[in-house]
Amino acid sequence: MDEAEKIQDTIYKEGLELKKEDYLLARRQIELIGTNNYVLDIGCNDGSLMKEYADKNKVIGLELSKESALKARKNGFDVKIGSVYDIPFKGKSFDVVHMSEIIEHVLDTDKALSEVHRVLKENGRLIITTPNCASFRDRILVLTGHLQGYMQHTEHVRFFNKERLVRHLKKNKFKVEKVCGSGFSIPYFPGKAITFFFLDSIIPATLLQRLIVVARK
Repeated sequence: MDEAEKIQDTIYKEGLELKKEDYLLARRQIELIGTNNYVLDIGCNDGSLMKEYADKNKVIGLELSKESALKARKNGFDVKIGSVYDIPFKGKSFDVVHMSEIIEHVLDTDKALSEVHRVLKENGRLIITTPNCASFRDRILVLTGHLQGYMQHTEHVRFFNKERLVRHLKKNKFKVEKVCGSGFSIPYFPGKAITFFFLDSIIPATLLQRLIVVARK
């Protein structure tokens, strides 16, 4: 059993349903968040990811769903109910803002990023993850007349490749420091794919399933 499988097994025992793919992505985010930071986790859900880095940082969550926010509070986290369009904190409050699989749900990307820029301290960092609509798998699916499942998700209103996400960040006064990713997938029939995580550090981020972008104010 490798490290990711051991961590996944622990998560399942605690009743938190994270797939191995999700946790490998999460582990990269945890490394990027670092330690000794004041972190705002936007779209924190039930706090399952915050749990993994909260012991080394001061963390607060922002969640649009009241139900999810209440679950996170039961799990011991300080979570505010609110929108990324109107973040309920003073300007220049946070060292790090974390948005995992959230930006694709946001209709007005620029308004959201402008608010994030406002609440970040000078030189603070924004860490974003989102599905990559230009991944190798999705390119093959489109060429063969198919669409990936996340494109049909009723709550996904925006789709990003590296170029588009970087363009929005620069428009809102962010300096992009790092673009990496997670999961190199090869489809073998519609709806199914095999994913090679050990290739993440070799294959360009533009071809991976998830984009991970670090930008600085």
